[in-house]
Amino acid sequence: GGVATQSENPSDKNPPDGDRLLAKAHILSVDDSAVNQLVMESILRPLVRKLSSCMDGPDTLDVLEEGCDLPDIILLDVMMPSMSGLEVCRILRERYSPTQLPIVLVSGKSSKESIVEGLAAGANDYVTKPFDSAELLSRVKGQLMAAAMAKAEVQDAGTETIHRKMLPPAILRSWEARPAGEEVAEELEHASVLCAAIEGYSMLTSHASTREVVQALSALCLGFDELCEAGDAWRVQSAPDSYMVVAGQSQTDDDDHAARLATIGLDMIKVARSISHPVCPGSLKIRVAVHSGPVRNGVVAGSLPRYFVCGDTVDLTSRIVELTQPMTVTVSASSQRRLGQFQCLSLGRRRIGETCELETFVVKDKSSAWEAALECARRRSSIRSTTTTSSLLQDVPKYLASPLSASTTPATPVPKAPAHRPGKLQVVAVDDGFLDSGAASDVSHDDSSTLGASDLSASVERSVASPASQRRAGAPRTAPAARESRKRPQQPPAALEQQQQQQHQQHQQLAI
Repeated sequence: GGVATQSENPSDKNPPDGDRLLAKAHILSVDDSAVNQLVMESILRPLVRKLSSCMDGPDTLDVLEEGCDLPDIILLDVMMPSMSGLEVCRILRERYSPTQLPIVLVSGKSSKESIVEGLAAGANDYVTKPFDSAELLSRVKGQLMAAAMAKAEVQDAGTETIHRKMLPPAILRSWEARPAGEEVAEELEHASVLCAAIEGYSMLTSHASTREVVQALSALCLGFDELCEAGDAWRVQSAPDSYMVVAGQSQTDDDDHAARLATIGLDMIKVARSISHPVCPGSLKIRVAVHSGPVRNGVVAGSLPRYFVCGDTVDLTSRIVELTQPMTVTVSASSQRRLGQFQCLSLGRRRIGETCELETFVVKDKSSAWEAALECARRRSSIRSTTTTSSLLQDVPKYLASPLSASTTPATPVPKAPAHRPGKLQVVAVDDGFLDSGAASDVSHDDSSTLGASDLSASVERSVASPASQRRAGAPRTAPAARESRKRPQQPPAALEQQQQQQHQQHQQLAI
């Protein structure tokens, strides 16, 4: 039942139009005389949105207590049975302020004492009977306009308070000083962004009741808001499972914005630890990340202006928090350089997204689980080393896994093997590190062979060369031990196969 006013536009400083307010008003007429009610109806009915009537004081109090449609103004008779208009006015003033519910007393008593008594009871105005309709309408419009202006001032003050809580001072000054219709958009060369994400948010919202979720999140956000207000940081709109804060919006701001956010992040962990988890045993757990860099910010205008930030710094902060251990504060190298009073331990370089790689640090503090983050980084480094070794082993020539593989791998590069006949592959045995062409044998090859020709060709080209090729390339002649090996008698096929299997097992163990 509030009055619709022009105060919806805070920039409109002109007083509201009385005729328009009257046309939108709901007026309650209280009088024990049916004749007086008819007079009021004849005057007001064509001009107002709604006209209600009550015949006595108790009925009036009951109607207002229901609160379905609170009138914009009450025309209250003073002389009534069972309860006078002055008594009703005093009771209503205990419930409603003069701007919330204006009251105009209408009485046949025109003495100065009666008027003073009526105004002292809490009435906004006093009209004596008999009254002129134009005078009555003027007084009604005056009270509607006064109430509308008072509400507009309260609304402006509330809006200003909201703006001061939602917008940084530098952005607020730009917003207030901007020309009509112009947006506020600025770029900051140096700023810091904090992102705090709730660990297990999906499980929390899926298994806890709605009341439990709201209570937990309300307690968490209330604590975070108090920290941000004390730390000169400003919250920005983010995903439901995260809480994003920006510091350093002023171009003249000190270079301590990263340190302020690191302090806020550690205090956020303390707040989360004080809130019980509705589903899991223990407290809520959060992950906090801080990153510094250029930021674009401004005000997105609407029914309620909102502070807005964007840029690579904001995106990277959201990605870093995904790699952060629960109950720890992870900072990037750009933020770590600004944290002189904090001890930060390197977690190594991490790939952030598809194209970016950053070195991250964990802030060492007794309130956080920094040891777990450091241990996780060590394990990740160990796994990376193992993965690198495995990838190198995959490059071992395939001939090592073949029964036809040689006993050892040449320690030095050798020239390429000479071309062989199509369909025939020359396999050269290697003994004691020397190549022995006398031990070579022709092996038939077809498409059904277990070892592909391309595999053998690659192996032979990488590791096998004949003595003739070595001599043409200027390599030293075959060693005497290798020449002696030519005189060794050919072993039976079964013994040769057993020896090759043993060599194969040795090479597999070497590869492992």
